[in-house]
Amino acid sequence: MNYQFRQLHNNNMPTARTLDLNIDNYRVSAQEVLSLLSASIDAGMDLQTLLLELKLPGDYIDDQSSTISINDCWRIFNAQYNLDSEESHHLSQRPLTRGTTRLVFNNLVHCGSLQEALNTIANTYNVVHGGEFNFVKKHGQTLRYVVDDRNFHYAGTPQIFAIEFALLRIHCAVSILANKVLRLKNVSTIRRELPSYHNHLALFGCKLSTGESVYELVYDIEDADQSLSNSLNVDINGNLFGPYLHFLNDKNQSPLDGDFALQARHVLDEHFALHQQCDQSSVATALHVSVATLRRRLQAEGLTFRALIDEAKAEQAASALYEFKSSETAAQMLGYCDSRSFKRAFRRWHGVSPAEYMRSHHIR
Repeated sequence: MNYQFRQLHNNNMPTARTLDLNIDNYRVSAQEVLSLLSASIDAGMDLQTLLLELKLPGDYIDDQSSTISINDCWRIFNAQYNLDSEESHHLSQRPLTRGTTRLVFNNLVHCGSLQEALNTIANTYNVVHGGEFNFVKKHGQTLRYVVDDRNFHYAGTPQIFAIEFALLRIHCAVSILANKVLRLKNVSTIRRELPSYHNHLALFGCKLSTGESVYELVYDIEDADQSLSNSLNVDINGNLFGPYLHFLNDKNQSPLDGDFALQARHVLDEHFALHQQCDQSSVATALHVSVATLRRRLQAEGLTFRALIDEAKAEQAASALYEFKSSETAAQMLGYCDSRSFKRAFRRWHGVSPAEYMRSHHIR
């Protein structure tokens, strides 16, 4: 995996640790937005009229080197659906008629858990697209929503941004039904590398994995049974973005801004992925606090740094096996002097040896 971690001082992109929820700070490439509108324009849609109806300048996205706010991007796409009566951006050989996206998300009011909701979304999309392109799977300690478009019946050039934006819609929808921002462990995209402006991905508030063969939303397996409300009598599709931003702004609910232990875990996962130092000093530096403050804030949440790094290593060790790494490689990655020490630690974490773990989880 090629994890891309972009710090605020490097490219002006807010991260989970420095999240600025002024929506105008979340910007996307005008070029990518225009690319998704191009087929509709070729089919006769008047872009200037659409923009003027949204009270935006008629030349708003003419400069393809510029960026626009993600809020305007969201409004433009919704207006396109209404004006064009086609909701796949003309990317599919099987057009999605107006109302398809609303159908997908409004079906979620009948779901009682996160896993059930993700399965409903995947199944509904597969029906309307006429193929098995979306699926949900449990993998180790994760619950994953996967989009595999390698055999999708594209009418033209595949648009990565379109699927990334669809994943954001899905995550917003399930977060609204959970009445809080659900925590993501990772988001995967097939992009080879992140562009300068990728703030639609920054809103996920988690690690971003590029260069993958499929797209994924990765949740913790413990959230599979997360209770969702089935009593909301609202048009979920028509109210996706606003409530999600409201959750993010609520420090009592947002895991991106109110959970110091989660922020520390993000740093540890980042450092492990990049084979960097994982001691208290390096984590404190990354979080812009002193070592004493790091200890104090973890203690306030009932944790110690030792327990946190032990948890991180346990998860990294299991992930290494799923990625077909040897015990020797995993030991080196996690800082153990030899594979025997790693195997002893693995048994303490998971109750079995690495070999037994692989057999019981059907890892070949």
